[in-house]
Parts: sequence; C-alpha cells; structure tokens
Amino acid sequence: MLNGSSMIHPHKLAIWMLAALVAAQEGQPTFRGGVEIVTLSFSVTAPDGNFVQGLKKEDFALYDNGKQVPIGQFWQDTDLPLTIALVADVSGSQRAVVQKHKRSMGQFLQQVLAAEDKALLAVIDSQVRLAEDFTNSKEDLQSTVDKLLVRRIETTRLGEPCVSERPRATRTRYPCGGSVIWNGVFYTARLKMKNPQGRKAMVLLTDGEDSGSNHSLTTAIEAAQGADTIVFPIQEPANGRRISAKSRKRLGRLAQETGGILFDGTKHTPQQIFDQIEKELRSQYVLAFTPAERSRDGKFHKLELRIRKSGMKVRSRSGYYAPSN
Repeated sequence: MLNGSSMIHPHKLAIWMLAALVAAQEGQPTFRGGVEIVTLSFSVTAPDGNFVQGLKKEDFALYDNGKQVPIGQFWQDTDLPLTIALVADVSGSQRAVVQKHKRSMGQFLQQVLAAEDKALLAVIDSQVRLAEDFTNSKEDLQSTVDKLLVRRIETTRLGEPCVSERPRATRTRYPCGGSVIWNGVFYTARLKMKNPQGRKAMVLLTDGEDSGSNHSLTTAIEAAQGADTIVFPIQEPANGRRISAKSRKRLGRLAQETGGILFDGTKHTPQQIFDQIEKELRSQYVLAFTPAERSRDGKFHKLELRIRKSGMKVRSRSGYYAPSN
C-alpha cells in the first residue's frame, strides 16, 4: 500500500509520464487515432500457481502480429492503486441470485478495496445503468449495494439506450428485453475505464446469458482491451439451472482475451474468488512499447508475450488496436 511519503516512486513517475504523453497526444488514453505508446498489464505464475515477483524486461519477448518488437519501459509496482468496476446482472433471470450478488459485492468492497483504490457500481438488465460512480468511499458503495432492486435507488443510464425491433410490420422499436451483458461490458469499458491510469479491472457478476445487446461479445472485448481493463466474470446460474456450455464459452473468451479469469460461482466462495483477483491485480507487471511505423494501420493486432523462464506462464490481454498514421 502507499506509504504516505512525499517522494515519488520512479515507477509511478514512469507511468504518470506515460499517461501524460498519451493524454497530450489525443486528450484521452486510447489505442486508436495516433497514440504511439501501448501499455500492457500482465501477471506471471509459477508451476505451483503462485505469482512470480522480481522479473526483468530481459526475461520476456513481445510479439506484435507475430513480429518481435522491443519492449520500452517495464516495471512492477505493487503500490499503484486499483480502479475497479463492479458490474452486476440484475435482470429477471438473475433475480434469484441478486441477494448473493449483493453479498459478494459487499464482501469485495471490504476484502479488496484499500483507501487509495476506487470503484464504481453498474447494473445490467434491459439497459446499462450507473448506480455509483467512481469513489473511494466504501460507505457510499456499500449503501448503493444495499439498495439494489429498491425502487428509490437513483441510477443513470450508461451509454446509448438499448433498443430492439419487434416484427417489421409494426415499424416500431422497443427497449431491449432481458439482460444486455455485452452492452454492459462495452459501455463500462468505453465510457468509464479508459481515462483512469494504473491497474484496472472489471468484475462481472452474471449468468452469461445475453439476450439482446446492441453490441456483440467481440466489440465488448475490444472495448475492454482498448481500455487496458482485465475482466473477471463470476458466473452464477439462476434458479438452480445448469450453466450452459455456450455461456461458459463466451464468458471464458471474454476473460481470456482481456487477461482475466472466469470463475464458477457455484464451485468457489466469494472469499476464494476475491483472494485470487486481489493477488492477481496486486502482482501485475506493466510494459510499454511503441508500435513500428509499418504497424500503424488502425487495425486490431494480436499480442503475444513470451517468458524465457521454463514452467512459468504469462496472462495478459490478447491484443490492441494499433494507432494510425
């Protein structure tokens, strides 16, 4: 945790300078439209599953669309604060487990969030709504969690309204029904997670059964990748139903391609899950590189980070959107 010293840690200075450069070039940190520096957060585990500390830049090789690129800055700083988005599915299919979601979110706040960290709370049903904006007040966040599903709770729609079409003969558009999970990930990442710097994550509580998002799973993943935000879905089926292979596969892809982990809420306790998430986030490394001139095509690029030490595994997001000239 932060020690309160007035001295600026050199690694903090590096990330702040990097953030300032990105912001100066386009006004906000994004991987589109001319930003020349790309950052990548990642974790490394040993064969026994424990996180590995003390690695150096020379221990890694980075590949951009299959071509090795030089790693610029590289650091690990456990003092960097966390920025967390708690996103809860409160749609009809999840009503039976919303109380569990509420307990889980409350436990997360008490177990993981430190004084210098900040979090927001968003909820998903037929629309995406912001229930509590970024704050480091556990009391405010807990109060909002306690009021979930109570009519008097104040929320603000996050992103464009989700609309769907009834049969064409009616020529009328209606609000989306069910649970717009991918919209929730997309708008939370695009509108709330881009600007904060440092270690960022989204904890998504849902059954994974999207039923009407305007945005696809692919665009939701792209938004999270563009915001350098790791997604940790916690899948919890409703009404005693079994988790479908389709929903598990989709949430697994969301986790894998953003560098996160999919958790089965029926097999692990919230404490076990949040212990894992906190260890992951507070053990991360960060590297930065400048895409080659030939790579500045504005397209999605696959990233592969390899470690030169036998038996160790790297977990990071799978790609980024290259800047364009």
